[in-house]
Amino acid sequence: MTNAPVRPSTMRSFRRKPALTLPTPGTNSTKVTLIFFEGIMHFARGVHEGNLVRFSRHRLLKLIGRSTGGNEHKWLLSRLNHLTATSVCINQGDKRVFWGSLLPRGATDNETGEYIVEISRDLAKLFGRGFTRVEWEQRYQLKRSPLAQWLQLYYSSHAQPMPVSVSWLHEVTGSGTQELRKFRQSLRAALRKLEAIAAITGWSIDPKSDLVHVMRTPSQAQARYLANRDEKTRV
Repeated sequence: MTNAPVRPSTMRSFRRKPALTLPTPGTNSTKVTLIFFEGIMHFARGVHEGNLVRFSRHRLLKLIGRSTGGNEHKWLLSRLNHLTATSVCINQGDKRVFWGSLLPRGATDNETGEYIVEISRDLAKLFGRGFTRVEWEQRYQLKRSPLAQWLQLYYSSHAQPMPVSVSWLHEVTGSGTQELRKFRQSLRAALRKLEAIAAITGWSIDPKSDLVHVMRTPSQAQARYLANRDEKTRV
């Protein structure tokens, strides 16, 4: 697993509600890094003062569905270094919301396994507002399934997902599977996993258009958004 920094130009992006553009990783390595970063941001929601987030390596590894052995401890430190070296730009429409390192710096106590990392308070606020809300119980059930986790994150950000093509998902997920036919098989398996844990309520792939149709129950906030949108449409 490489620790090379991920450049913004190598990242793809997708839209979230409300219209927040985030970098999306293009390799399995950076998919895992994104999940790791989401875990830290999850802890940051409980920090109301300052920029320091404290957690144990055991707690973070359990949260993101990893084992807690010695090799995972080394992996954890490598991911922290990776996040410090990673620079991203997050936009909301035409407005630049944030740019910079995901984690400016940090420190660890190797004996106790405790970590302290510095975060951007502005970036933490974006996550705290629910722009990148993650259903952690579902994500834990999808551990070791990066494609399913990516899809869960993507579809959870859409109140009413629009149909997208298999080839588009193949591109934006950065799948290492070269053949579209084999990716389609992996996609079907990942969608079955999402349905099994109730992350989505149903799905289908049109055999003629190759469009992926996904049905899901919107969150309370998304339901309010849809209701307000419909009310404005009727006026």
